Amino acid sequence: MAKRHGDTAAHRRETGQYSTDLTDTEWSLVADLFERPGGSRGAPACYERRHLVDACCYVLRTGGSWRLLPSSFAPWQAVYKAFMRWVEVDAFEQMQDRLRQQWRTRMGGAAQPSAAVIDAQSNRASPQGGDCGYDAGKKVKGRTWLE
Repeated sequence: MAKRHGDTAAHRRETGQYSTDLTDTEWSLVADLFERPGGSRGAPACYERRHLVDACCYVLRTGGSWRLLPSSFAPWQAVYKAFMRWVEVDAFEQMQDRLRQQWRTRMGGAAQPSAAVIDAQSNRASPQGGDCGYDAGKKVKGRTWLE
């Protein structure tokens, strides 16, 4: 394999270094979502797609700043640029769907849920609803079921 631009020891990392990294099985399920668009031109990719996805998962899970990404990942600018490109095509939403289906199947359930639970203790009141209270616990202006 030819050496790629940006492929230095500083940017190589072991997969599974962080708890947010995708496993090999998970990556095999979602790798196609993060492909470069067909017919893309320009310089070859600087960083492994999987490492960019792992870096995105790290930021999403920890809630940290892009600029505070650990140095074992690619530079934050490269990760952020890839993230924004993938958000435009809903890659992370599709990844969640696939991984959730795989997890539900592995746990012995149906791939798609058959029921949902909605917490509806506080409902926002419409402007036409007249007087309404304020649920300070949930910071919701509206009616509660206990009124």
